[in-house]
Parts: sequence; C-alpha cells; structure tokens
Amino acid sequence: MNSKQKGFALICAMIFLCIFATFAVSICSMSNTNLQIAQNYSQHSAAFRSAESGLNITRYWMADPNANSFAGIPHNLNAAEQRYFIVEVEETADPNVLLTTITGFAGEYQYVIGGDFYLNDSNDPNGSWYFNQNTYWENKK
Repeated sequence: MNSKQKGFALICAMIFLCIFATFAVSICSMSNTNLQIAQNYSQHSAAFRSAESGLNITRYWMADPNANSFAGIPHNLNAAEQRYFIVEVEETADPNVLLTTITGFAGEYQYVIGGDFYLNDSNDPNGSWYFNQNTYWENKK
C-alpha cells in the first residue's frame, strides 16, 4: 500500500465520523424537543383537569344549600405539582343567575372556564342550578 491510499482511508474515516457525529447531535436535539413538548402537554392537561375539578366541586357546592362558600379561595389539588384552582362567583341583576369563572393552575399553565349558573326553578327553594359554559381559554403565566 502506498501512502496515498493510506491518506484516502483516513479522509474517508473522518468524513464518516463527522456524518455520524452530526446525526447523533441531531437525534439528541430532537429528543430534547420532544421531551419539552411532552412536559408542556402534561402541564396543560393538568391545568385543564384542575379547572374541571373546580367546576365539578362548584356544581356540588351549588347543589347543596347548606354548603359554605369557597369562592375566591385557592384549593390545592396537588401541592407538589403546584396544581390548584380558584373559583370566582359574581352576582348579577338577576338573582337566578351567577357569573362564574373557574381557573385551574398547573405549573406555569392556567386554564379558565367561564360561564353562568342559573336556577332552573326559582320557585323551588332547593332548585337545581345548571351551568352554562360560554367561555374558556388557556395560557401560560
């Protein structure tokens, strides 16, 4: 073997090494991006579930005439994951309608459900309150 052939083999080996190193770096970068997407989706879903929990608890609260108000107080669902919700209730000119905003939090995300509870039968002292959802939105803090 002459020295030109040995040099050619070295150049080929270096080219393949650079190609494989670039390939490995790109796979690592894609993996990190996918991990971030999964974490964001998980926090978004947790914020949505927190808001839904707040809505279900508010429905229970509205159905029980003896229940104490818990509006405006943060309720921890999972302190370690920073998951909680806040319910805000406003009276309207109509005593049979309450404007309600329920915000679920999870990490850096929040999910808001807005709507109104209305009394189905105002003549019934234990009447049923129904929730009419009219808005929702999500955002990152």
